[in-house]
Amino acid sequence: MLLPLLQIRRCLWIAGGRKSSPPHLSVLLHYSSSRTLERSSSSSSDLTVSYLVDTFGLTPAAATATTKKIKLTSVENSESLLALLESYGFTRTQISKIVTNMPRLLLSNAEKTVKPKLEFFLGLGFSKAKMCQLVSADVHILKSSLEKTISPNFDILRDAFGGEDEAAALFSRSFGLLRGNPSEVLQRNLKTMQHHGIPKSNIAKLLVWYPRTFVRCSSQFSETINLLMKFGFDPSKMAVVYGILAVTSLSTSSWKRRLFLYHSLGWSEEEFMAAFKKFPFCMLHADEMIKQKMAFFVEKLKWSPSYVAEQPVTLSYSFERTIWPRYTVFSLLSSKGMLERKFSASILFIAEKIFVKDYVDYYKDRVPEVLEVYRKSKGVTVDGLERWKSASTCREIAKKSTGT
Repeated sequence: MLLPLLQIRRCLWIAGGRKSSPPHLSVLLHYSSSRTLERSSSSSSDLTVSYLVDTFGLTPAAATATTKKIKLTSVENSESLLALLESYGFTRTQISKIVTNMPRLLLSNAEKTVKPKLEFFLGLGFSKAKMCQLVSADVHILKSSLEKTISPNFDILRDAFGGEDEAAALFSRSFGLLRGNPSEVLQRNLKTMQHHGIPKSNIAKLLVWYPRTFVRCSSQFSETINLLMKFGFDPSKMAVVYGILAVTSLSTSSWKRRLFLYHSLGWSEEEFMAAFKKFPFCMLHADEMIKQKMAFFVEKLKWSPSYVAEQPVTLSYSFERTIWPRYTVFSLLSSKGMLERKFSASILFIAEKIFVKDYVDYYKDRVPEVLEVYRKSKGVTVDGLERWKSASTCREIAKKSTGT
């Protein structure tokens, strides 16, 4: 009898939307006048799974997993949670994500534990839609204490950056900053950066771009900044912010592996340090992409590994969208006697519109095929250039650069 009733409830939900007397509640009440689900039995488990699937949008697998984490003996709190989330504008998908990730909310008093936090977020100036987006993206914020964690963290950032609007802007990217222990993580990391003379404006940028960086272990965060200072980073420049991101994004093993890779491709220790200071993100490129681009630069463009180290940002340009198209256009124009200069890193640095204007549009009357060459070159992928992605080519570069 349970399944037909659930099917009726599902049809009522779809046809008429949620009513003041929800049909799924009526179905469950039919089974227990005391508003409790039947105790441990296979039928009780099936009922709970169906209830979670139909009411909160969980997948059958997620609903089954949820029944193993909590024992839902009453629908009163779960119905209250659903009504509350719907009243604030959470979508069915968002509600499903919240319940899947935090099933214990089904047992809590939503009016006391969830509503005050939602009101606090709205008080920061967020629209309901934005608040729902942020909460569903970081559902564990609903587990944090408003009085002991969320509000104190907000106060810390408000005081550090001069006002509520500035602090709220930081949270518009993620609520992650609000979840950490204010005395042990966020506050200490902020003080560490300020102690080393990093301007508030740069700290704010790091918080807005990558807020989760600040909820890392304080001792490791401090070690990272001390390391960058030893490397000679200027704390007043944005490069130190990029350095923090680069170091904290890599495990020790990944850092060592990438350092060895650059060394194997011809960079000395001094060249690596200079390159890292210029462009810390050179450490975040995938190993295979580094090999592919270095092979092309050294073998085809005849750049030395040292030259690439002096211009490390060249490794960040897309091979398909920038490097290869500009090389083919430049090569064509050179073969026609239009250009005498060599292909240098500066060709990659100019904006795309400027490149098209100066090298495609400017020469299209004298070299008509330049338009077609440029268009076709945009369709070439790294995978299609087997010579420049081959491991053997990379080994040849390493041999030449080390003299072995």
